[in-house]
Amino acid sequence: LDEEERGCRQVEMTQDAYVALLRMVKKTKMFANVPDEVIGEIGQRFELWEFDSGVPMIQQGQRGEAFFLLYEGRASVWARRGMLKGLHELARLDPGDVFGEISIILDAPANATVKGIGNVLVFVVSRSLVEYVMSKNPQFSHQLEEMVTLRCMDAAVRGKEESSGLPIGEFLHSFSRFKEMFRSEEEHDETPAKQKKPK
Repeated sequence: LDEEERGCRQVEMTQDAYVALLRMVKKTKMFANVPDEVIGEIGQRFELWEFDSGVPMIQQGQRGEAFFLLYEGRASVWARRGMLKGLHELARLDPGDVFGEISIILDAPANATVKGIGNVLVFVVSRSLVEYVMSKNPQFSHQLEEMVTLRCMDAAVRGKEESSGLPIGEFLHSFSRFKEMFRSEEEHDETPAKQKKPK
């Protein structure tokens, strides 16, 4: 579809927007230990997009193809848990917040839908670039995996881990195992009721 028909469009990356992007990137936890030259290289690959109010930037159940950084406006996070459950708002996002990274890191369908409250401007970079930076920077990759693992943990377990000061590895055998668990849960949720085997 044409960009206008989809309710989104790429806009010019001005110098002010680019400076704001670099500042935001450096402040995000996931890029905290990434060298400045790498951040500069990544920054040049970001695009600036405008999404109309209510148009999904990420759709639950679909494979995430981009990493987003909210520039202007606010967004809401919605999710449906289980086939018969309704859609619920889980969180609100403000400028500087990131989203889309979980689907990329876990290589799994997005577990929530994100759409703007009013029109929003977002910095967007492709999945392929994030994966490339991860492959070239093991520390960045590890930090992303740790952040995603914490975010996906049950709130009670996450609080225990954070207060203990122990590495996440003490609670999970490995990140790859965690990815398998997450994928299994997604596949179970998407299985039609008539295809599920009786217990």
